[in-house]
Amino acid sequence: MAELTLEMLREELAPLRTGLAAVERTVAALQGNFAAMERNVAVLQADVAAMRPNVDGIPLIQRAVSVLQEDVRTLRDDMTVVSTTTMRLDRTRDHHEGVLTDILREMRAVHVQIAGIASRVRKLEGVEG
Repeated sequence: MAELTLEMLREELAPLRTGLAAVERTVAALQGNFAAMERNVAVLQADVAAMRPNVDGIPLIQRAVSVLQEDVRTLRDDMTVVSTTTMRLDRTRDHHEGVLTDILREMRAVHVQIAGIASRVRKLEGVEG
């Protein structure tokens, strides 16, 4: 067997050193890419933090609008009942014709009002039908 000399060992290790240098360059490039990605993530986090108050407020606004819509429906039903009652009472003072029609109209308005109240009760009970 041939004896290994220092020169022969250097010749054998030369390709390994070249490969190691290439690996070191690749690692350095990856570190640069990683640093760039960290900066991008930081920018995205700042953007999300800036948007969060707008997004977090949407369900609260939606609930407030739903409450307002329900209040408007209730007021509309109440006004229908009051107006039909007033019209009936106003007509009965002068003449009795059409009183049954007015009473029927008033009963329908009260029925709509009661149906709205029942719907709100079901919603509060979690039944929602």
